[in-house]
Amino acid sequence: MGGASRFRARQRARAVKMEAMQAEQRNREAIQADRLRNMSLYICTFEDYSDWKNQKLRYRIQSIKLSDLLSFSSTPITVFSSKSNVSNSSSNLVREVDFVEGDLPLHMSFGVFGSRIVLAGGCKSDRGTTEIYVLETDPTVEPRPKFIEGPGEQQREAKPQYAIPKFNGGKSSPFMVEVKGKLYALTGSPFTCSEFPTFEVFDPENKVWTALPDPPLGNPVSMKDPGSFTHAVVGTKILVKSQRSPLLYFDLADPLKPWGVLTPHHHGLPPCLALVLDLEDDDDHKLLFTLEWNHILVDLMIVSTESEIYSIEPLAEINVPYGFQADSYSCADLGGGIICFVLMNLGEYVKMPVLFMTFQFSFSKSAASPHFSSSTGSPPSCSSSDSPHSGGNSGSDPDFLYRVLSDIRSFSVKSLGCRIFEYNWSEESSHPLYAELVACFVL
Repeated sequence: MGGASRFRARQRARAVKMEAMQAEQRNREAIQADRLRNMSLYICTFEDYSDWKNQKLRYRIQSIKLSDLLSFSSTPITVFSSKSNVSNSSSNLVREVDFVEGDLPLHMSFGVFGSRIVLAGGCKSDRGTTEIYVLETDPTVEPRPKFIEGPGEQQREAKPQYAIPKFNGGKSSPFMVEVKGKLYALTGSPFTCSEFPTFEVFDPENKVWTALPDPPLGNPVSMKDPGSFTHAVVGTKILVKSQRSPLLYFDLADPLKPWGVLTPHHHGLPPCLALVLDLEDDDDHKLLFTLEWNHILVDLMIVSTESEIYSIEPLAEINVPYGFQADSYSCADLGGGIICFVLMNLGEYVKMPVLFMTFQFSFSKSAASPHFSSSTGSPPSCSSSDSPHSGGNSGSDPDFLYRVLSDIRSFSVKSLGCRIFEYNWSEESSHPLYAELVACFVL
C-alpha cells in the first residue's frame, strides 16, 4: 500500500472514530433530555407549628418537574401552603406530594432508597427514635403516593411490600444512603440522643436492619457530644467528620473491617453538607459542592484506584445571585453535569422565599491555565427580581462570575438560571415558628 493510500485509510479511520464519538454524544444527550422530561425534583422540608400548649411538627414533601424547573420565565411564582384554598395556576408548578404532622420527633432525616423517600429517626424527650415512614414515588407501585409508617418488631399489621421496618437503635438526624442496593443509616446530631447501634444496614432481601460497627465517636450515654456532623460517600466509603473528631471512614466493600482515620493533604471534608460527584472517564478525581454563606464552594478530591483520598483542594467559588442568604439548603445532581442548589430563607412568616439555582459545569485536569465561562457573561435573572431579598439588584451583578482558585486545571460553569419561589402562609391558621429545608432528591 502506497503512502497516499495509507493516508486515506487513516483519514477514514479517524472519520469513523469521530462519527462514533458524535453518535455516542448524541445518545447521551437524548438520554439526558428524556431524564429531564420524565423526572422530578422532590423538596423535603420541616415545619414547626408548636405553641405553648402543644407540639405540632410537620415533615413535608413537594415536587417540581425538572422540565418546569429548567423552563425559566419572567412570571413570579407564589406557592401557597398545603392548607390553602387559594387557587393559583402558577402554584401548580410545585406539587404537594404528602406530609406527616402531629406530635412527631425533632431531628428526623430524609433519604432515598430506590424510588422510595424515607423519613426516619429523630429525637423525642432527649431519646433517639426508631420511627420510619416511607413514601413510594413510583406510580406503577403506588398510584397515590402517601407516607406509610414502618412496622415495629411486635407489629403484625399488614403493610405494603415497599414498607421498611423501624431501626434497631434510635438515631437522631440519621444520614441515610443507598449503596449497591442496600440502605445504610448512620446516626447524626445531637449524638447524645442516639442509641446503639448507631450504624445499621437494611437488606431488602430479608427485610431486616443489621447492626454495623459503631464509629469511634464515643458513647451517647456519656453525654459528650462530638458536635455537628458532615457526611459524604466516596466510592464504597462513607466519610464522617464531626467538630471534635478526625475524618473517619468505613469501607462498605469490607464491612468486617473497623472504622479508619483519613489524613488527606491540604483541606479536609467541608464543614457542612457536601455533594460528591464522580467525573466521567476519570476515576481519580471527584468534585465536592457545598455552600458557605452566599458562596458555592467547589473542591477537587484526588483519590487512588482503591478510593483512598489523597487530597482535597479548593477549586472554585460560585457566588449566589443577589447575595441570597440561606438559613438552610440542599443540592441535587440532575445528571449530565447539571447541579441544582435549593436555598431557603425563613424570612417573614407570611412569605418564605426559596431560591432554585441551576447550573452546568465542565472540568478538565489538563488545562494549562484557569478558564472562565458564563452562558451570557452575567448572572441569571430570577423570576422574582423585585423580591426584597434581591437587594435591588437588576440581574447584572458581575460577582456571579465564579473565580477558579487552581492555576493548573479548568473548571467552567454555564448558568441555567435561577428562580425564587415565595411560600405563602397567609391561609394557615398559624404560621410556622421555624422552617427548614432538609433535603432534595431527583426521582
